[in-house]
Amino acid sequence: MESQSEVYTRPEPIVELPEAVFNRLRGEITPQPVNEAVRLSTVDAEGWPHAAQLSLGEVFAVDRQTLRVALWPDSHTSENLRRDGRLSVALAYDKGIIEMRGRAIQIAENETDLKLAVFEIDIGNIMVHRSDYAEVATGVTFKLHDPEKVAARWKAQRHALSSL
Repeated sequence: MESQSEVYTRPEPIVELPEAVFNRLRGEITPQPVNEAVRLSTVDAEGWPHAAQLSLGEVFAVDRQTLRVALWPDSHTSENLRRDGRLSVALAYDKGIIEMRGRAIQIAENETDLKLAVFEIDIGNIMVHRSDYAEVATGVTFKLHDPEKVAARWKAQRHALSSL
């Protein structure tokens, strides 16, 4: 039987976004045949976890400790963030998962043509989760129905997130 240390490696705490993640959340993106999702988790009014799947086009790294996200204004995720502000953001990274925990405040709603709520996230804690016995090959992925339309929306969303 394997010891726990052979199966589980404690997460590595880091103080700011690694360069590769920062560039992925800030740089230009284009739709691919299979696209990477970002998981944003909040807590609802009863204390239950709530997960939202975002695209890279809805997340922007302002700096190495601040993110902005564009959400539907009437979504459960937006409601949870307005009420509580606590969240975690996770995506595949370097053969594991990077998880950013923090607090969000709403900084805009319907101020652009996009009609979205924009939240700014102050990242308080970053952990990289890896396992000794396996690698994360990919996170949650998705295929787009209309890549050209989505590419235009992502470009507009990233511009809006970067210019607030």
